[in-house]
Amino acid sequence: MANNLHNKHRERVRQDLLNHGFDDETPLHKIVEMLLFYSIPRKDTNEIAHELVNRFGTLSNMLSAPASELLKIDGVGESTVAFFKLISVVSQRNIREKFSKVKKFESLNEIGDYLLVKHFGFAEETVAVTSFNGRGEKVGFDIVGHGDIASVGVSIRKIMETVLNRKATAIVLSHNHPGASAMPSAEDIEVTEKVSEAMAKIGVSLLDHIIVAENDYVSLAQSRQFQYIFGK
Repeated sequence: MANNLHNKHRERVRQDLLNHGFDDETPLHKIVEMLLFYSIPRKDTNEIAHELVNRFGTLSNMLSAPASELLKIDGVGESTVAFFKLISVVSQRNIREKFSKVKKFESLNEIGDYLLVKHFGFAEETVAVTSFNGRGEKVGFDIVGHGDIASVGVSIRKIMETVLNRKATAIVLSHNHPGASAMPSAEDIEVTEKVSEAMAKIGVSLLDHIIVAENDYVSLAQSRQFQYIFGK
C-alpha cells in the first residue's frame, strides 16, 4: 500500500513538471525531492529533500558539497552523492557549451559575462586567456594555469605560446577567486602588468584582466586606477 502511494505521488510530481514545468517559484525541496527519485527508487524522498535544503540552503551548495557532508544526511548514500556530482558536471558543461559558440562581443561587459560563465564551477584558482583576431572575433578560450596566480598560476611563456598558436591580435586575461571576493590583489596587478608588457613585445594588445568570484566579476580595464596597464 505504501509503495503504491509513493508511486502515485512520484507520478503526480513528474506530470506537474512535464505539464507545467518548474520555475523560480517552485519550492526547492520539491525540485530536490524529484532529483532523489532517480537515486533513491523505493523510498519516500520528501523528508530527505527537506533535510538537504535545511542543511545546505541552496541547490548550488548542495551540488558542490563534499561527499562527506552529504552522507551525513540520513537516507543519502553513495548513489545520491554520485548523482548530484553528475548533475553538477552536466550543468557546468551545458552552460559552457552554450557560450562556447559566441564569436564576437560588443563590449567588455559582454566579455565579462562570458568569462563569468566560463569560470563557473572551478573549485581552484584557474587562469585563462581568451584570444581575438584582427576582426575582433573570439578565436579561443584556453586555460593556461591552475593555482595561485602569484606563484604557479601564470606562465608568461605559456600565455605567449597560446597567443601565437591562436594567431591572436588581442587577448583578455582572466582568473577566478574561489570562495573570495573578485577584488584584485597586489599580486593580480603585478601579473597583469607583466602580461601586458610581454604582449606588447609581440604586438598583441591586452584588452582586460577579468577576475571572477561566484556571481560577480571585476574588470581591471574599466577601473580608472588600472587603465594605465591597458594603454587607455
